Amino acid sequence: LYATANDYAHFAEAFMAEPSPLLSTASINAMSMQHVLTHGRPGLGYGLGLATYNYKGLKVVAHNGELIGGASCVVMVPGERFAAVVLLNHVQDPCAAVWKIIDLFFHLEDEPAPDAGVDPSTWDDLVGTYVDPILFGTMEVTRSGETLDSSLPAQNVRGTLTPVEGDFFTTVFNGSNVEVGFWREPGQPARYVVTRAAVFERQQ
Repeated sequence: LYATANDYAHFAEAFMAEPSPLLSTASINAMSMQHVLTHGRPGLGYGLGLATYNYKGLKVVAHNGELIGGASCVVMVPGERFAAVVLLNHVQDPCAAVWKIIDLFFHLEDEPAPDAGVDPSTWDDLVGTYVDPILFGTMEVTRSGETLDSSLPAQNVRGTLTPVEGDFFTTVFNGSNVEVGFWREPGQPARYVVTRAAVFERQQ
């Protein structure tokens, strides 16, 4: 799908209009209702094609994405009939700019960081070798003291995993912010590493 920032903005207008000239009310409700909660980030979930969550007291629906050479982010605040769209011609995180726009427009202050529920004593269960057979090959997750690192040997990239909440982390690969989540059954070592671009399954 190729689109401009104006195209994105027109979609947001149609999505939030009452009535929408593009989508039925049932479709809009289904797209913006949480159907699946994401592992490791309480309150963040997915509707149909859109992420849904609370941002500093605002109910928002959003979507972002990237390909080599470009990235995009759209965040809509349906209750306020407000949307912000940022498209970039490189793969830095465009959502950082979108959140700043929302902060300025609604005069929102930074909130104290919540207790992330990070428990380093469980990190040994995350260490291992994971494989994505389609795109990236092997991911190695290693630990040194209170630091977790991840690497993609085939791409010759490495990044430190910064804890966010539970088994959810962020890292930086080649200058791009990457969200990294570990999925595991209670009391078991992690079985999968999940990013926006790929799913890696534990090999050892």
